[in-house]
Amino acid sequence: MDCNKLAEDGIPELGIEFNGEEDAYKFYNKYASKMDFSIRKDYLNKDKDGVTTSKRYSCCKKGVKRKYEGDVMPKRARVPTKTGCGTKMIIVLFRGTMKYRVHNLVLEYNHELHIKTGESTTMIILRQQDVEFVVMRYNGGPERIVVFNRNDLNVRCSCKKYENEEILCRHALKVFNTMGIKTIPPEYVKR
Repeated sequence: MDCNKLAEDGIPELGIEFNGEEDAYKFYNKYASKMDFSIRKDYLNKDKDGVTTSKRYSCCKKGVKRKYEGDVMPKRARVPTKTGCGTKMIIVLFRGTMKYRVHNLVLEYNHELHIKTGESTTMIILRQQDVEFVVMRYNGGPERIVVFNRNDLNVRCSCKKYENEEILCRHALKVFNTMGIKTIPPEYVKR
């Protein structure tokens, strides 16, 4: 099955069907990569014949770090690797069609997303909810709210750079990149 043809915008939805569990993994992994987080194969159930009946894919930051006696005075502070993130996709095998269907889906995460480079100008998406993204620089700075409309590719940012200077800001460009838009819409290009 070609994962590119499953959902027009590539965002997982309840009810999407896959020919196999590997197709589901590739699709969800592609989505996670686009959103700048990683997933893991977390849990599976098999029937008596060894056929996988359900499987859960979770964020790599699921769970919490256990406390050890030696953690009282660590030599250096480290970024937490586990944050209790609940992002997951669960697929279930439907015997009638012998296809896997998305049965349970949580797309909200509770952590900053991965950083691709260590540059101070690297933009990260802190949170996404429907059409609203919260974007900021990796090394800190003010959070900016970017509202993005998928239908007409309209974008507005709270920094108001486009409204003031008619130049798209880096926050809007980060959202375009995250949503897979590689060409700037013509209405934002001035000649």
